[in-house]
Amino acid sequence: MISAPSTPHCVLSPQTKAKTTIGIPNEANDLNKDYAVTANSKIVVVTAGVRQQEGESRLNLVQRNVNVFKFIIPQIVKYSPDCIILVVSNPVDILTYVTWKLSGLPKHRVIGSGCNLDTARFRYLMSEKLGIHPSSCHGWILGEHGDSSVAVWSGVNVAGVSLQELNPDMGTDKDPENWKEIHKQVVASAYEVIKLKGYTNWAIGFSVADLCETMLKNLNRVHSVATLVKGMYGIENEVFLSLPSVLSASGLMSVINQKLKDDEVTQLRKSADTLWNVQKDIKDLREHCGTIGQASAASKKKHFKTLQKAEDNLLCSLTQGISSLAAREIEVDIPRKKGCLEWFWWKDCVGGIYTVIQTKAKTTADEWGENYFLIGPYFEQNVKTQVEFSEPPNPAVKKAMDTMKSQGCQVFFGRWLIEGSPYVLLFDIGSAAWNLDKWKGEFWEVSNIGIPFHDREANDAVIFGSLTAWFLKELSCQFDDKPNIIAHFHEWQAGVGLILSRSQKLPVATIFTTHATLLGRYLCAASLDFYNNLDQFDIDKEAGERQIYHRYCMERASVHCAHVFTTVSQITATEAEHMLKKSPDVVTPNGLNIKKFSAMHEFQNLHSMYKARIQEFIRGHFYGHLDFDLDKTLFFFIAGRYEFSNKGADMFLEALSRLNFLLRVHKTDVTVVVFFIMPAKTNNFNVETLKGQAVRKQLWDTAQSVKEKFGRKLYNALLKGEIPDLNKILDRDDISIMKRAIYSTQRHSLPPVTTHNMIDDSNDPILNTIRRIGLFNNRTDRVKVILHPEFLSSTSPLLPLDYEEFVRGCHLGVFPSYYEPWGYTPAECTVMGIPSVTTNLSGFGCFMQEHVADPEAYGIYIVDRRFRSPDESCNQLTHFLYSFCQQNRRQRIIQRNRTERLSDLLDWKYLGRYYMHARHLALSRTFPDKFEMERSAPPKTEGFRYPRPSSVPPSPSASQHSSPHHSEAEDEDEDERYDEDEEAERDRQNIKSPFSFGALPQGKKKQHGEYRN
Repeated sequence: MISAPSTPHCVLSPQTKAKTTIGIPNEANDLNKDYAVTANSKIVVVTAGVRQQEGESRLNLVQRNVNVFKFIIPQIVKYSPDCIILVVSNPVDILTYVTWKLSGLPKHRVIGSGCNLDTARFRYLMSEKLGIHPSSCHGWILGEHGDSSVAVWSGVNVAGVSLQELNPDMGTDKDPENWKEIHKQVVASAYEVIKLKGYTNWAIGFSVADLCETMLKNLNRVHSVATLVKGMYGIENEVFLSLPSVLSASGLMSVINQKLKDDEVTQLRKSADTLWNVQKDIKDLREHCGTIGQASAASKKKHFKTLQKAEDNLLCSLTQGISSLAAREIEVDIPRKKGCLEWFWWKDCVGGIYTVIQTKAKTTADEWGENYFLIGPYFEQNVKTQVEFSEPPNPAVKKAMDTMKSQGCQVFFGRWLIEGSPYVLLFDIGSAAWNLDKWKGEFWEVSNIGIPFHDREANDAVIFGSLTAWFLKELSCQFDDKPNIIAHFHEWQAGVGLILSRSQKLPVATIFTTHATLLGRYLCAASLDFYNNLDQFDIDKEAGERQIYHRYCMERASVHCAHVFTTVSQITATEAEHMLKKSPDVVTPNGLNIKKFSAMHEFQNLHSMYKARIQEFIRGHFYGHLDFDLDKTLFFFIAGRYEFSNKGADMFLEALSRLNFLLRVHKTDVTVVVFFIMPAKTNNFNVETLKGQAVRKQLWDTAQSVKEKFGRKLYNALLKGEIPDLNKILDRDDISIMKRAIYSTQRHSLPPVTTHNMIDDSNDPILNTIRRIGLFNNRTDRVKVILHPEFLSSTSPLLPLDYEEFVRGCHLGVFPSYYEPWGYTPAECTVMGIPSVTTNLSGFGCFMQEHVADPEAYGIYIVDRRFRSPDESCNQLTHFLYSFCQQNRRQRIIQRNRTERLSDLLDWKYLGRYYMHARHLALSRTFPDKFEMERSAPPKTEGFRYPRPSSVPPSPSASQHSSPHHSEAEDEDEDERYDEDEEAERDRQNIKSPFSFGALPQGKKKQHGEYRN
């Protein structure tokens, strides 16, 4: 391994006594059989294997070396899960394929040394023949590292001069210069060395060092190395062949699409077929891969039958309870409930799931008081700033914790420092990792789900789940009577605890919530037509091909074992029905703590204030090209994870191109500046962007200096009772200062489209699309684009605004997502009074369509991405954007008022009713003798709907004029019919009181679904 810990070692394989170079030994005999000494290495160089004999083809080595690799590769990945594996052992192409299968690593981190040495030999022999230094000779050897390798004669050149153009028969049997002999020497050279001294070492050693230098120094050099070539040059099988590839610190970044002649492509395919004919007959590889989540279709089928049987056994105890639910109400004394426990995974404190848990905490704590506990894994970086440690006030919880601590597990308790200050109980996964093998075995016995050792997150989930079941068992034992505990689990990482709790028949009511199905995310990321083919997918096959079969099984088992299964939106419910084979019992829409965002009636003032801050940034970013009116400039933005297609950035950019065309054709004076706030890998700020802000500040200081001097002279003249001569009030020095300031704003380049230096600029999908559509911030462009590949921060030297401040300063948020189970970004826009674009494939968009009669009138534009073609959806998005640009300032103010009024619809005070219903349903199913409720659907929402506003102006699309240059008189007439107070009062009446479960008939005291003891 390269860049291993302080004392790297070599490892001697106990199976073959052959060296596996996994480190740089300090001494010749510095060998070690313990792979642990190589932990956390960046690069692993594998040279292990049985030695090649004289006259033996590399392909004859395969089966013997597969057995060697089955011992080595799992150990490597166990101790260095984030490494790049460089395979050197022969036959290198097939063993690279074997390594990829055994390791479970992505293909860009499994590389074979391939034809890198062959290419170097080829260039050296060329130089010998031509009498030119090898560095000036260019040619490539591709395909198999061995007998069927391909010399790319069409690419051989010196100083750009193609030798095949000078000699068309080059490399053929008709070649008078016999260049074909050079390729034969390249192929035979290794055999010649083995014949002379029995092995090869120096040349391959230098070649490997060259590859490692490229990756460790992040040089982005091109090498002929073995990589997965399925889908390239018509190759259909999973084989590894050498192609010219760009290597960096991340591994193999990209493959150069070299233009080959037909005969060269034929040879390359023949090379692939040669390898595949050997690969397909490798023994024991498929069975071994099956243990790490790549089981064959037959084993998957058997696995799921066993899993289904386990689910049936776990769920059979519920049958009697569910069937006994009567159509009558039983009174329940809610204060006597023992507790509500909620499990979550908070490794990354960003994203929708984290927002759900954090914002919902206060509402749930208000309902359950001191009996509400959030439980998760202990991550020190989060705990330090967010948790205040204390002793648990509940004696049952304290005793359960003490029992676990006495057996070596670290458990922490305290208050989470967020609104509501809920109790948190955190398990240190590392302290219990020594139980991993035992707990994985127990989990297998319960569910028949095998967890591969190399999947760190899945292994952590098993530890966390086992600790969860242990804690629940200890807690339930503390109560004399049968406890009434509700355990709510979020996502598959927390699901193991649910499965184990059910298998142990613990007296706990369980709820499982999936915020997005695991397989759904993967399929959408692959740019498949997901929603139109939901019933066509072979679920087991798709999960297996993506090496997440074990995770998928964990998620599906959690869904089927839970007493109550919920999802966050109707669109996710449809997805779960097909992906997880179960419809949710309750749909629990995501809300927000509106108090956090509430700005009383000042939100319009906040918009103006933060818009001015954004305008200051624009002045600096576009210095020298600021020939547009900032008062007539609109700010659009898209924000979120960098998922180019899932988040709709691809469609948004295409729509911006069309919008730019429309604005230019109609010669409108409106300019649109669009921000992409999507984190990506960068090398710090762009120098040109920093310079722009420095120039802006310098101009401001100059203007202030001249202003102060001018004001002083004017003040003195007025004191004397004189009207100053404006031609004399500024002297020559003042004029010179201002001229220098004007000259400093001149620039000879366009304003940059990104604020940072991108690490992988040439492969960045946003930047590549910008290049394709030509939005380079030219003077003639009415749409300007700025990519800000970092989360916003008030401490930034570029755009010193927090995300909330930035959103308030913008005019429109655009989120045309293809895969968005809920969509917190448009929801956050809504509660801050900022209109937004969403889609009918997002949970938020579907929710708004259901509860708002005319969403566009309230500033919620819903693009149809489910029932229209991509081009039609893009046209609809363009129409929305163009219509928004046609609004005058008064119309935008009215629309923001309406948008902000929708915030009540998203408040947890109202949406919390769905979670409350799910908890009550879980209690009634788990403890039917104590809790019983009427058979019913989730809470009704009659009246929970906004009508279309009767006043004008309506939505932009409806108010579109035949010409973009309509008269201001029309606007004034429309404004006279708009009564904001009357409209707001009517909207307020459409919101029900918190936690009402339906309309109550007159005289009834009990609500539908209410409980008493």
